[in-house]
Amino acid sequence: MRRAWIVVCALVLVTVTSEPVRASTLRSYPGRACVFYAPFAGIGHVGWAVLAENGQWYGGATESTDGWPLPPGRSWLAGPYDWPRLLEVFRVKRKFSPYRAFRCRNVRSQGSAAALARFRSLVDVPYHVFTNNCLTRTVRTLRAYSSWFGGMHSGVGKTPWEYYRSGLSAYGWEPSRRL
Repeated sequence: MRRAWIVVCALVLVTVTSEPVRASTLRSYPGRACVFYAPFAGIGHVGWAVLAENGQWYGGATESTDGWPLPPGRSWLAGPYDWPRLLEVFRVKRKFSPYRAFRCRNVRSQGSAAALARFRSLVDVPYHVFTNNCLTRTVRTLRAYSSWFGGMHSGVGKTPWEYYRSGLSAYGWEPSRRL
């Protein structure tokens, strides 16, 4: 009964705060991932973040290094950072069409090293607006982070805004929070 109470308390904490559950409270959910959203040209733009086993965060996105979305295909990777510093990185990363919101999800297993390796492997793969873009690279990175994400739609043929707004809801992601 006590264990069930701890899980309920952790879930309530996730629901009422914009800060993710701290690593010390993640007994039932040792991993956590987030998707960050920026409005852009009616279709949107997304980036990702994952909680590493040591309690630090890593994040990244496919875009140019100065935040301008063209030319497509450039990527950035940030971390290891604590949560407040990672949020600051996403707040200032894009000068044009900045990130404005994020959604997170606790997961039962994690592999931050695998996620980082997967994202790095995608950097040199040619960008394609429909099949290899900010959304599909985010999904591929999350799938490497946890097998739980294996069932998520690949993002091919979806806009980042559509996926962020409704696609993540279909997979039990927390409501969107302002950045």
